[in-house]
Amino acid sequence: MNRKQIAHLALCLLASLALALACSKSGHKENTGAATKEAAEPSQHAPEQPANAEGHEGCDHGEHVAHEEHAEHEGHEEHAEHEGHEEAEGGCGCAHDEEPDEHEGHDHGAHEGHDHPELPIDQLAKPECEHDMPMIQCDECRYELGVVRVPVEIEERLLDSAVATAIHSGAEPVVLRCETDVDALRATSVVPLSAGRVESVLKGLGDKVIKGDVLAVLHSNEFAATKMAHQQVHQALALAEARFERLETFQANLKSLLAGLETLDEGPPDYESLAKLHVGKAKADLLQAANGYLRAYDERQRDMRVIKDARRLVRKLKRGDKFQQDQYKIGKWKALLLEAHADLTFARKALARIEKLKKKGLASASELDKSHRDSQGANARFSAALEQVALEADRIEARGIEELRNARARLQGTVEERVLALEIQRLEASQSVENRKNETAVSHQTLRTYGLTDQELEGLTDREHVDFARLEVRAPAPGVILEQHVSVGRSVQGADVLFKLADMSRLWVWCDVYEKDISRIESSSFPLQVKVLTDAYPGQEFAGQLDYLSAFSDEHSRTVKARVITDSRGGLLKPKMFATGHVLLDETTSGVLVPEGAVVSDEGSSFVFVRWKDHFWVKRTVELGPRMAKGQLIRSGIEDGDEVATTGSFFLKSDVLREKMGAGCAH
Repeated sequence: MNRKQIAHLALCLLASLALALACSKSGHKENTGAATKEAAEPSQHAPEQPANAEGHEGCDHGEHVAHEEHAEHEGHEEHAEHEGHEEAEGGCGCAHDEEPDEHEGHDHGAHEGHDHPELPIDQLAKPECEHDMPMIQCDECRYELGVVRVPVEIEERLLDSAVATAIHSGAEPVVLRCETDVDALRATSVVPLSAGRVESVLKGLGDKVIKGDVLAVLHSNEFAATKMAHQQVHQALALAEARFERLETFQANLKSLLAGLETLDEGPPDYESLAKLHVGKAKADLLQAANGYLRAYDERQRDMRVIKDARRLVRKLKRGDKFQQDQYKIGKWKALLLEAHADLTFARKALARIEKLKKKGLASASELDKSHRDSQGANARFSAALEQVALEADRIEARGIEELRNARARLQGTVEERVLALEIQRLEASQSVENRKNETAVSHQTLRTYGLTDQELEGLTDREHVDFARLEVRAPAPGVILEQHVSVGRSVQGADVLFKLADMSRLWVWCDVYEKDISRIESSSFPLQVKVLTDAYPGQEFAGQLDYLSAFSDEHSRTVKARVITDSRGGLLKPKMFATGHVLLDETTSGVLVPEGAVVSDEGSSFVFVRWKDHFWVKRTVELGPRMAKGQLIRSGIEDGDEVATTGSFFLKSDVLREKMGAGCAH
């Protein structure tokens, strides 16, 4: 069962008990029957219980479960009150919220929509309600007076209380015995950070130093290794930057090279200009691919000229036009075409001669037939020659186009590969530069912890003028040397404390607060003004502020430590001096103090619940003062000694605000 279920259970139990009491007193038969039915069916008014709660009907949902949930609720008081407040504003969500109103006959209109003024506690028993009984006794109307009656079982399990205590005005200061000490926030231990041997000590006990002053000089091999590593990091950064710049140049030159290769169809590129561009291996690969494309392009151009001449020759031969053989350089095609054309011309002439002789009776029919067959054969061979030339021309043209496309693809692939490879190299070089810069920054920071300045860091790159093993131990802050643990010739480790120094312009004053004064100091607003007096300077006051009060009491002296911060006035105050502190309390602080959990609010109004008598709790509007170390100050509304509800106060709030939350009477 979680905290929200506890809130649901409490609200439902309050409502059910209020209904049962109302019905038992009203004397109405129908109301009595409804209340009896609700008491017999508790599952309608409460959230579903765990399986181990079965068999406890008639009990308060199981004493063991309620006890465990109450313990959990007490352990989380503030958070539970907040969640309970949210649950109360949204309604308890139980079945009785949805049941019809069994008191429709009662006149509640006179109370709805009106704020009821708080009555003095001695007058709470006087008003009567529409049910002809004192409102304080009516379970239906009691909430209008801001009064809640909590059954004993619920109060024992879900409610805690505390007594409001008056706060002293603090007219008289609290006098404390004190002792001055160093401001721990301004004290520093000086360590060398690296092991070494002390060569010289330049500052000693009691000396005033400023930040950066050299206190001692060590010979340290560890520090020498740190300096060497710093130089190596710088060199690696320089190499990375040089490589990145070279790749940047390559990338720019590659763009120029690619621009020169974009006009390959117009002719070969300017190889002399391209040879001057430095792009590494990429240039050789790109030019080789470009030359392959140019060869394919030239071969296609040559093939296209041959094909063009062959097609012109074919047209002339078909038309029988005269032509000059030297004009057509088409290789074996010309011999094939001319030979087939000559055979066709001879066969046609022979056929014409035989036909003339046949007409004159000088040639036989068989000779004429043979001449026809020769002419047809010559014509067929000529047609075959034409087709052969045309097919071979088409094939050569297609092959040239394919080879040119392949060459272009190879060139494009080489370009993309080289561009991508160069871009990857450039990105890697850029990342390498960033990594080296980060390493350099870390190295600089490491050396700065030794006290080296930026000028000294720049000088470390000069190997010839660097004493690598010289480690100067510097003051990390201004102050006075309070302790010295170093001498010449001594070997020290990196964590050894060589000096302790502190800024003595401000000191801490530790004061002992007796038990009788703790509440007066805690109830005041921090920081508190303090006058510090010492025997060393009679009549002189040192102004300070008390800003911290310890949460623990000394088991021997039964006092609590308080810290006062004060100025030393140029060193007048010194650590470990006895002093007396006069704490000036808030003279305007008056009222009563209650735990913070006792205060609940609604629409800007703050109130608490005060026990009236027996198990009746009354809502009292209060005026809040400042929040104190031990609780909340209340200026008016309740009195010293009043018992107020703390844990569980939001349950009481939910009941008195039932009208605003839409619950109406708790049926």
